[in-house]
Amino acid sequence: MTSVGASEQSQAELTEATGTRQWGFIGSGKMATALIRGMLRSGMAGAATIAASDPLESARAGLAADTGIRVYEANLPVVERSDVLVLAVKPQTMSQVLAQLRPLVGPRHLVVSIAAGISIAALLEGLGPERRIVRVMANTPALLGEGASAYALGPGVPAADEAVVKAFLGSVGRAVRVPETMLDAVTGL
Repeated sequence: MTSVGASEQSQAELTEATGTRQWGFIGSGKMATALIRGMLRSGMAGAATIAASDPLESARAGLAADTGIRVYEANLPVVERSDVLVLAVKPQTMSQVLAQLRPLVGPRHLVVSIAAGISIAALLEGLGPERRIVRVMANTPALLGEGASAYALGPGVPAADEAVVKAFLGSVGRAVRVPETMLDAVTGL
């Protein structure tokens, strides 16, 4: 297992890991908002490099006012402009979202799911077998920047993508890589 926390990452390390990537959030609930705030606060990404979609006007308006990022009602513009997609939707809506995203997500996308209970196998089945997938379980202290997130890598995810995920999760606390079978066990951290 490897771990990293926001306090252990220098600005240079964050920039090296994340580069000039464009970030897209599908869903903008509490955890997505906390992660976006952490990214902005840590300096790992600027508001101009982050976009989010949400079907609720009130959620979009609140997120845009709070963070200054671009928000959309539809997922398409978020996917088109993003290199890293964070799936931050409720588990019960994930299959519908995956079906919509499947023709849009391509080899350039790193897909990070923060949806509880949705396995890497299910994500690959929904998006296609050759996708770069990382599954994350973040906990509620991330809302305060004191989180402990566990993540598991899908097949074929390269070290450079893992560095991006570590920097991303490190912006709201600690990040620990675990086998996927342990993800549900560590949610109580």
